[in-house]
Amino acid sequence: MSDEVIWGEARVTHPDWSGTAQLDQRMTGPDALLEEVVGLDPAKWLVIGLDFGGGESGHDLKVIAVDRDQVPDDSDIFPKIV
Repeated sequence: MSDEVIWGEARVTHPDWSGTAQLDQRMTGPDALLEEVVGLDPAKWLVIGLDFGGGESGHDLKVIAVDRDQVPDDSDIFPKIV
C-alpha cells in the first residue's frame, strides 16, 4: 500500500499549537491493538507512525505501517527509522 506521499518534518500552515505526542500501546487486556483500530491485521502489519492532517473543511488520518515479514527477526527497527 502506498499513497505516493513523501514524508517530511511535521508542519502546518498556521501553527496555533505545537508540541509532541506519544502513545503507549496496551499489551494486555481486552482493548484492541492500534493496528486493529485502524483496520489492519496486527499479525501482518506493524504501525510505525501516524499523520494527522486537515483543516477547516475536514480532517484525515494516515497510517504508516510495515509488513512484519519485512522486519528481520530479533530486530528493533524503531531506532533505524528515526
